[in-house]
Formats: sequence, C-alpha cells, structure tokens
Amino acid sequence: TDNNTRKNAEASLMNARDSDPVNLLNTLIEGMKNPKTEVAQLSCLMYKKLFLDDQRANSLSQQDLEVMKSSIMQTIDLNNQPLTLLKRKGDILSKVYSKLNQNEDLLKLLVEWAQSDSTQSRQFAMYVFEVLSDCHLTPEQLTTYKDSFMTIFSKSLTDREVTVRVAALKATTSFLTSLDDSDMVMAYQGIIPQILNTVVDALKENEDQGRQALESMNELTNNHPEIWRNATNQLDNVVSQVMTQTNFENGTRASAVEVVLALG
Repeated sequence: TDNNTRKNAEASLMNARDSDPVNLLNTLIEGMKNPKTEVAQLSCLMYKKLFLDDQRANSLSQQDLEVMKSSIMQTIDLNNQPLTLLKRKGDILSKVYSKLNQNEDLLKLLVEWAQSDSTQSRQFAMYVFEVLSDCHLTPEQLTTYKDSFMTIFSKSLTDREVTVRVAALKATTSFLTSLDDSDMVMAYQGIIPQILNTVVDALKENEDQGRQALESMNELTNNHPEIWRNATNQLDNVVSQVMTQTNFENGTRASAVEVVLALG
C-alpha cells in the first residue's frame, strides 16, 4: 500500500540520517530545486524533520548551520516558485537563523523582501515574520527594532494586494500575541485601525481569508484584550458587519462573536 511505501521510504531516510548525513543533506537540497512542487515540498519537510526538529539538531556546529543557511538560500526563487513551497523553505530558514542566533540578520532580509515589487516576495516576508515570532525575539531586539517593525507592519497592512494585507495581519497579530509585556504591546496601538480595515477587506474579497484574519484577531484578543481599548467602536462595527452578513458561513460569524467574548 501507499502507506507502507511511505513508511519504508521514511525508514530508509532515517537510516541515511545516521549512516551518511552529508550525502542525505545534499540529496534533499537538490530535491528542493526539483521543478515538481510536491517533490520539492517533501524534500523541505524531510530536511526540517531529520536535521532541525529532533534532538540531534543540538549537535550541529556553527559551521554546519552556516552551510545549511547558504544552501537553502540558493534554492529560493521568489519570482518563480509557488508560495506553498517558499513557506516550507521559510520554516527551515527561520529555524536555522534562530539556531545561529542571527535573528537580526533575518529581520534585515525580511525588511528587504517586504519592500519588493513582487507580491509573492512581500507575502513571503510576512509569512517568515509570522514564523519568526514563534522563535521569540529577545527584549533587546524587540526594543531595538520597534520602529522598523512598526514601519513594516504599517506598510504591509496598507499594501495594494489584499493577500499581502492578510499575510501582514497574521504576522502582526502573531508577533503581538507572542509578546509578554503589555506596555510593549500597547506601543503598537497605532496599527490597530489598519488591522481592523484588513479584516473587512479580506472578508469582502474572500471569506476564507477573512475567517483566517478573524481567527488571528481572536488569538491576539485572548492574550491582550487591552490592545482594543481605543478602538472599541471600530471593532464593534466590524463584528456587526460580519454578524449581519447572512451569506457568510456560521463559522465565520462565530469567529466574530468569539472576538467579543474574549473581550468580556
């Protein structure tokens, strides 16, 4: 069966991880360049699983990680590869940069990609930023980069493409949700109106995108309800708009109600 074939393939990859890791790394890197998206994506997933997600990743040297970083970067083609594949490469990059303690270098790259003419580059930058938030930046980095983050979020939340605006909303809310310091969160109050505008835009364009936006807002509201303190009228207005749209699915309207309940 397909399931057995997959299990056997995974078992042989596990063996190769132990017996010939360098050759396996090179094979997976070549796989990431494969013109067939599903092959390239599978190579990314196995690369991350075998070399970055298990405890053996702790024994990787600085030099190993630097080689991994440059190899992955060479497989990235922001203009011609589908976003689904780029996201898997972004997952790997954020882990490698984090293990190298080079989050600041990655942030500089993201700023560059976020200003690209390519819609896909801008979406990709926001996705990697969202993943990077989970790696938890240090308080020093958060303070140093506050103005840069504000600029990226503001620019991306007003992007001409709604797909970039939704990616920016997910990145922004993920970032704010990951912060523990309420004062730091409140320093980003200036972008709250743009977040709410994005939810409305997303829902008008595509209900699935809009629901994702609402779910991101829910997460933020559960962690930091105080963020809406100065925007309750606009928030009520957005929730009311969603609630009165009879053509929306129940799940979408439920997501809007959850935002209000989280505030309670």
